[in-house]
Amino acid sequence: MRPDPRIRLDQRRLPVLSFAPLETRRLALRPPEAADAAALARLFGARDRRFRDTAAAASWIAGARRALLAGAAFAFLVRPRAGGGPAGLAELALAPRRPAGTLRLRAARPGRGGGLMREAARRLAALGRESLG
Repeated sequence: MRPDPRIRLDQRRLPVLSFAPLETRRLALRPPEAADAAALARLFGARDRRFRDTAAAASWIAGARRALLAGAAFAFLVRPRAGGGPAGLAELALAPRRPAGTLRLRAARPGRGGGLMREAARRLAALGRESLG
C-alpha cells in the first residue's frame, strides 16, 4: 500500500487508502456505508443523538469516512459472520502525535451477550497496535 501524500508524515503507517473488512472467527467488521444509515438510526437512535434519525446517521457515516481517510479514526459496523443484522459499532480514535487511542463500543440489543463486542474490541485493539507500532 502506498502512503497518501495528503496524510501527515506521522500518520503514514496507517492503512487508510483501502480497507478490506476485518474478520475474526465469528465476526466481520467493515466501515459503515451510506446504506447502513437507516439500520443505525433504528438500532441506536433512542440512545445516541448522533443516530436520532436516518439523516443524522448518514451525517455520522460521512464524518466517520472522512476520519478514516484522514487516519484519525476507524469506525466499523460489527456483524456476525454467520449472518444476521449488525451486532454493534466499534470505533478507534487515534490521538494526534502520540501512539495512543480511544476505543468505543456500541452494542445493539441483538448483539448483547455472547462476547461478540468483546471479540470486536480485541480485533480493533490489535489494529491499533499494528497501526501505531
